[in-house]
Amino acid sequence: MPRSENDKVNALAKLGASFTLHDEREIQITVRERHLLALALDRFDDAREANVVSVFEVEEETDWRQPLIEYIQYGILPTDPKKRVDVKRRALRFTLKNDTLYRKTFEGVSLRCLSREEATYVLNEVHAGVCGAHQVGPKLANQIKRLGYYWPTMVQDAMKFAKACQACQIHGDFIHQPP
Repeated sequence: MPRSENDKVNALAKLGASFTLHDEREIQITVRERHLLALALDRFDDAREANVVSVFEVEEETDWRQPLIEYIQYGILPTDPKKRVDVKRRALRFTLKNDTLYRKTFEGVSLRCLSREEATYVLNEVHAGVCGAHQVGPKLANQIKRLGYYWPTMVQDAMKFAKACQACQIHGDFIHQPP
């Protein structure tokens, strides 16, 4: 959309361009986070019955976010010494806002941490949804990060998902190698 057709953005851009600050003075500007798939994630329970491909192994284990949430919120650590050290080390990069776990990136962006079910839904939407581009592994994971989401096995899951996509297998490029 051109800036001339969007009055609010145009006014904000002109306001930002008109500010002049001295070199020794700093100003903090807070930008609200937005998640493009937030409404979809709120309704993902309804879509669970839909045609969604799962790339996760069937394992009965707890949510990967739970030990981090318990440590950040209540200071409770796991009993296993290795897990205890792992949770303490990893918790430095996470924050809890309104009972939602976020991971802080090096750039200062907060990524919403997803459960396995939510991650499967996001993978399906970003890869083959309405605006899906059928991207492959790491590129798909980077696209999901740019949308503001995170889970520990993003790249591996994105690669498995792309390999399991029937349309990608049919229409993908052939690798030409000598016999």
